[in-house]
Amino acid sequence: MLFGLVWAVALIYCGYLLVLKMQDARRLAIIDANRTRNDIVADNMYMLERALKEYGDDHAFRMPSDLEELVKQRYIRAVPVNPFTGQPTRLVRFSQWEHLGEITAVMGREAYYDKEDRLESERAVLLIACYGSQHESLTKYRDYFPNAFTDHRRFGFEWLPEELSDQIMNLSGRYTSADKRIYDGRYECTPLEECLRAAGYILPIQMQAREVAVK
Repeated sequence: MLFGLVWAVALIYCGYLLVLKMQDARRLAIIDANRTRNDIVADNMYMLERALKEYGDDHAFRMPSDLEELVKQRYIRAVPVNPFTGQPTRLVRFSQWEHLGEITAVMGREAYYDKEDRLESERAVLLIACYGSQHESLTKYRDYFPNAFTDHRRFGFEWLPEELSDQIMNLSGRYTSADKRIYDGRYECTPLEECLRAAGYILPIQMQAREVAVK
């Protein structure tokens, strides 16, 4: 009898978990169905962020020349579509004018060393930005991007061009001090400014001349 009672309770609990899972799936489906173009750009950014990090881990922390390289090497099935242009999303530079719906990324390296200063692990880190429209809202990411379309130079990114700083929907990444001791060894991360210079930027970044940008 006790076994039967335990079995019944287990079935009820499993049924309860199944209902919760179905409700959560329905909620996510509703959210996805009501995505704005800004939300789609954010989804594109998160998908590409994962793929770019994997690519960097396999290619000595180097960025691909374009996003098609991720497809050719099977990190993604296809380049996601920019909802504002209807074309494949592009990697653009912080200095470019035509950036709506596109992404910008800069790659670096972080590493952990043990107490004897032997390398334990290393991986790619990424600073990534996506660009949306201030004239459209966010639904899916409304509570996740509190600084959307604000002057990001106020948040430690003073090297951004003035013309671009409030056009960025989200700017995120993991960049800390270049070298610091941790409780059981040492942590090392490529400084952001070094990554930007390695990518060919001159700080502070200036926007391209209009005639250059349209070529």
